[in-house]
Amino acid sequence: MDTQIKDPEFVDLEKTTVRFKIIRDGITTVAELKVPENRQRGINPYWDRIMDEFDVEAMRLQRNEKEVRARKLAEFDQKKREGREENERLVALFNKKMQMFNSSIFSDADDITKAAIRRSPSQDFLNFIYYDTLRKHMLDNNLTYIDLLELLEDNQIT
Repeated sequence: MDTQIKDPEFVDLEKTTVRFKIIRDGITTVAELKVPENRQRGINPYWDRIMDEFDVEAMRLQRNEKEVRARKLAEFDQKKREGREENERLVALFNKKMQMFNSSIFSDADDITKAAIRRSPSQDFLNFIYYDTLRKHMLDNNLTYIDLLELLEDNQIT
């Protein structure tokens, strides 16, 4: 029985390796070959047959399209991941702001401090406002660190 070659495809971006199926006596084997330099004939009989029986340019284009699809899918996944991370960051920031506004320490804060809390773009800046306000509250009310800890526990502020 004759040996058939089916489904040849380039497996690398440089198009230097071809994977294909060899069908002989009803048995299918997957094989790979290195493309001869300059796609030269006479070096590998399977390469010669692929050149004769298949459109190598179409194989090249198919590999390029596969790579473009894979790259777009990876970019899409990356954007989804970044969007999810940004959403989680914003939810955490919002929750921290709400926790601050719901505490007695920050409910008594001046309008400028409240506006700064609302406009705070990051946890770091929000933490700065948080610690600065706590320090002021401690000094204004002549509290010790222990007093402040008890106040924070009572207000469930972390």
